Amino acid sequence: MIPAARPPQPACEVDRAYRDLIGRAPADTLGGANPCSPEPPVAREFPAPFPAGKNYVLCNGHLRDLFAEQARAAARPPPAPR
Repeated sequence: MIPAARPPQPACEVDRAYRDLIGRAPADTLGGANPCSPEPPVAREFPAPFPAGKNYVLCNGHLRDLFAEQARAAARPPPAPR
């Protein structure tokens, strides 16, 4: 019996998620691209796609990084008016 071919593992879309939701690449935020966590990337219902589009495919490690960066951005005071 021939073993069934494994479906290709989806690629982690950390760059697309950061650019859409944070406004910059993860390298700009994290000081270098972090490798994916050992868990396979999966399509996520959260964070919600912005602008409305297809869901992000993220590994658990980059999903945690993205949530942490969103929390840091929310905690920063807004820039002072000029």
